[in-house]
Amino acid sequence: MEVVAERGFAGLSVDSICLRAGVPRSTFYRRWHGAQEVLLDAFNEHTRPPSLPDTGDLLDDLVAYATGFLEAFADPVFAAVYFYIFAETRLNHELRAQVRAGFGDRRARNRTLVERAVARGELKPQLRTDLILDAIMGLAMIWAGSPTPPSELEVRLMIGRLIGPDTQQR
Repeated sequence: MEVVAERGFAGLSVDSICLRAGVPRSTFYRRWHGAQEVLLDAFNEHTRPPSLPDTGDLLDDLVAYATGFLEAFADPVFAAVYFYIFAETRLNHELRAQVRAGFGDRRARNRTLVERAVARGELKPQLRTDLILDAIMGLAMIWAGSPTPPSELEVRLMIGRLIGPDTQQR
Protein backbone atom coordinates (compact mmCIF):
# COMPACT_ATOMS: atom_id res chain seq x y z
CA MET A 1 0.00 0.00 0.00
CA GLU A 2 2.95 2.30 0.62
CA VAL A 3 3.79 2.38 -3.10
CA VAL A 4 0.35 3.78 -3.94
CA ALA A 5 0.43 6.21 -1.02
CA GLU A 6 3.77 7.57 -2.22
CA ARG A 7 3.36 7.40 -6.01
CA GLY A 8 -0.34 6.98 -6.75
CA PHE A 9 -1.72 4.38 -9.14
CA ALA A 10 0.69 5.46 -11.87
CA GLY A 11 3.59 4.26 -9.71
CA LEU A 12 2.02 0.89 -8.89
CA SER A 13 3.76 -1.98 -10.62
CA VAL A 14 5.01 -5.46 -9.81
CA ASP A 15 8.56 -4.09 -10.00
CA SER A 16 7.84 -1.27 -7.52
CA ILE A 17 6.19 -3.70 -5.09
CA CYS A 18 9.00 -6.26 -5.36
CA LEU A 19 11.64 -3.57 -4.90
CA ARG A 20 9.85 -2.21 -1.83
CA ALA A 21 9.34 -5.70 -0.35
CA GLY A 22 12.80 -6.92 -1.27
CA VAL A 23 11.50 -10.03 -3.06
CA PRO A 24 12.09 -11.34 -6.59
CA ARG A 25 9.30 -11.20 -9.17
CA SER A 26 9.09 -15.01 -9.18
CA THR A 27 8.13 -14.95 -5.49
CA PHE A 28 5.50 -12.32 -6.19
CA TYR A 29 3.94 -14.28 -9.04
CA ARG A 30 3.60 -17.42 -6.91
CA ARG A 31 0.83 -15.66 -5.03
CA TRP A 32 -0.56 -12.87 -7.22
CA HIS A 33 -1.17 -12.23 -10.90
CA GLY A 34 -0.54 -8.50 -10.81
CA ALA A 35 0.07 -5.36 -8.80
CA GLN A 36 -3.59 -4.42 -8.55
CA GLU A 37 -4.42 -7.80 -7.04
CA VAL A 38 -1.85 -7.49 -4.25
CA LEU A 39 -3.02 -3.95 -3.51
CA LEU A 40 -6.63 -5.09 -3.15
CA ASP A 41 -5.57 -8.00 -0.93
CA ALA A 42 -3.69 -5.60 1.36
CA PHE A 43 -6.57 -3.12 1.31
CA ASN A 44 -9.20 -5.77 2.08
CA GLU A 45 -7.08 -7.17 4.89
CA HIS A 46 -6.68 -3.69 6.40
CA THR A 47 -10.40 -2.90 6.22
CA ARG A 48 -11.53 -6.19 7.76
CA PRO A 49 -11.87 -5.70 11.52
CA PRO A 50 -11.02 -8.76 13.60
CA SER A 51 -14.50 -8.81 15.11
CA LEU A 52 -17.63 -6.72 15.13
CA PRO A 53 -18.50 -4.90 18.34
CA ASP A 54 -21.27 -6.62 20.30
CA THR A 55 -22.03 -4.65 23.44
CA GLY A 56 -25.76 -5.35 23.43
CA ASP A 57 -26.46 -1.68 22.65
CA LEU A 58 -26.75 -0.28 19.11
CA LEU A 59 -25.26 3.11 19.93
CA ASP A 60 -22.23 1.60 21.66
CA ASP A 61 -21.74 -0.87 18.79
CA LEU A 62 -21.95 1.86 16.14
CA VAL A 63 -19.61 4.16 18.06
CA ALA A 64 -17.05 1.35 18.29
CA TYR A 65 -17.56 0.64 14.57
CA ALA A 66 -17.06 4.30 13.62
CA THR A 67 -14.06 4.62 15.93
CA GLY A 68 -12.47 1.69 14.11
CA PHE A 69 -12.82 3.59 10.82
CA LEU A 70 -11.37 6.72 12.38
CA GLU A 71 -8.38 4.71 13.60
CA ALA A 72 -7.89 3.22 10.13
CA PHE A 73 -8.07 6.65 8.48
CA ALA A 74 -5.60 8.04 11.03
CA ASP A 75 -2.97 5.94 9.24
CA PRO A 76 -1.82 8.29 6.45
CA VAL A 77 -0.84 5.38 4.19
CA PHE A 78 -4.23 3.72 4.50
CA ALA A 79 -6.09 7.02 4.03
CA ALA A 80 -4.11 7.85 0.89
CA VAL A 81 -4.60 4.38 -0.57
CA TYR A 82 -8.31 4.42 0.27
CA PHE A 83 -8.86 7.67 -1.61
CA TYR A 84 -6.62 6.62 -4.52
CA ILE A 85 -8.60 3.39 -4.89
CA PHE A 86 -11.89 5.26 -4.58
CA ALA A 87 -10.85 7.69 -7.33
CA GLU A 88 -9.43 4.97 -9.58
CA THR A 89 -12.65 2.94 -9.44
CA ARG A 90 -14.42 5.81 -11.19
CA LEU A 91 -12.31 5.16 -14.31
CA ASN A 92 -11.22 1.53 -14.07
CA HIS A 93 -14.22 -0.81 -14.44
CA GLU A 94 -12.22 -3.96 -13.64
CA LEU A 95 -10.95 -2.43 -10.40
CA ARG A 96 -14.47 -1.24 -9.57
CA ALA A 97 -15.81 -4.80 -9.88
CA GLN A 98 -13.02 -6.16 -7.67
CA VAL A 99 -13.53 -3.48 -5.03
CA ARG A 100 -17.29 -4.02 -5.04
CA ALA A 101 -16.81 -7.74 -4.43
CA GLY A 102 -14.72 -7.06 -1.32
CA PHE A 103 -17.08 -4.30 -0.23
CA GLY A 104 -20.08 -6.60 -0.61
CA ASP A 105 -18.49 -9.20 1.63
CA ARG A 106 -17.64 -6.62 4.30
CA ARG A 107 -21.07 -4.98 4.04
CA ALA A 108 -22.89 -8.28 4.52
CA ARG A 109 -20.83 -8.90 7.64
CA ASN A 110 -21.28 -5.35 8.99
CA ARG A 111 -25.06 -5.44 8.59
CA THR A 112 -25.06 -7.69 11.64
CA LEU A 113 -24.53 -4.61 13.84
CA VAL A 114 -27.89 -3.12 12.91
CA GLU A 115 -29.74 -6.41 12.42
CA ARG A 116 -28.96 -7.41 16.01
CA ALA A 117 -30.49 -4.14 17.22
CA VAL A 118 -33.64 -4.78 15.20
CA ALA A 119 -33.85 -8.32 16.63
CA ARG A 120 -33.51 -6.87 20.17
CA GLY A 121 -36.36 -4.46 19.41
CA GLU A 122 -33.99 -1.53 19.75
CA LEU A 123 -34.53 -0.20 16.23
CA LYS A 124 -37.47 -0.13 13.84
CA PRO A 125 -37.11 -2.81 11.16
CA GLN A 126 -38.27 -0.41 8.42
CA LEU A 127 -34.94 1.41 8.44
CA ARG A 128 -32.50 0.36 5.75
CA THR A 129 -29.43 -1.05 7.43
CA ASP A 130 -27.20 0.08 4.57
CA LEU A 131 -28.23 3.72 5.02
CA ILE A 132 -27.04 3.68 8.62
CA LEU A 133 -23.74 2.05 7.67
CA ASP A 134 -23.28 4.42 4.70
CA ALA A 135 -23.87 7.45 6.90
CA ILE A 136 -21.28 6.29 9.40
CA MET A 137 -18.77 5.52 6.66
CA GLY A 138 -19.45 8.92 5.11
CA LEU A 139 -18.80 10.64 8.42
CA ALA A 140 -15.57 8.68 8.88
CA MET A 141 -14.42 9.67 5.38
CA ILE A 142 -15.16 13.34 6.03
CA TRP A 143 -13.47 13.18 9.41
CA ALA A 144 -10.42 11.58 7.76
CA GLY A 145 -9.64 14.92 6.14
CA SER A 146 -10.04 16.87 9.34
CA PRO A 147 -6.93 18.15 11.12
CA THR A 148 -8.68 17.41 14.40
CA PRO A 149 -10.77 14.24 14.33
CA PRO A 150 -13.83 14.16 16.57
CA SER A 151 -13.66 12.91 20.11
CA GLU A 152 -15.51 9.76 21.09
CA LEU A 153 -18.18 11.96 22.69
CA GLU A 154 -18.66 13.85 19.41
CA VAL A 155 -18.87 10.56 17.50
CA ARG A 156 -21.44 9.33 20.03
CA LEU A 157 -23.52 12.50 19.65
CA MET A 158 -23.49 12.34 15.83
CA ILE A 159 -24.44 8.66 15.71
CA GLY A 160 -27.03 9.23 18.43
CA ARG A 161 -28.65 11.82 16.19
CA LEU A 162 -28.50 9.43 13.25
CA ILE A 163 -30.33 6.68 15.11
CA GLY A 164 -32.27 9.15 17.26
CA PRO A 165 -35.39 8.47 19.30
CA ASP A 166 -37.68 8.60 16.28
CA THR A 167 -35.88 5.59 14.79
CA GLN A 168 -35.86 3.55 17.96
CA GLN A 169 -38.71 1.35 19.14
CA ARG A 170 -38.25 1.93 22.85
